[in-house]
Amino acid sequence: MTAAVAAQFDNDYRTAFLIVMPIAFVGAGCLLLARRHIEKDTAKVFEAVATAMAANQAEEAAYAAAAADAATRQDEPDVLDGDEGET
Repeated sequence: MTAAVAAQFDNDYRTAFLIVMPIAFVGAGCLLLARRHIEKDTAKVFEAVATAMAANQAEEAAYAAAAADAATRQDEPDVLDGDEGET
């Protein structure tokens, strides 16, 4: 980046650094301010992921229980009459 700016000023790197350095300092200041919030934001993301995973596991468990219940109901014989099997 500095070389591109210097090329615009006849390879004068002193002018290029005078232009680029204040921008770099502003960027570094933004990063330092953002560091204050990273831990809280990361904790929020991990909490949301853990909550979503727990909800997904509960949903899968409920689905598996319903499927197992349906399977046991299909295995039970249907009794239509009390005299079934008599001749």
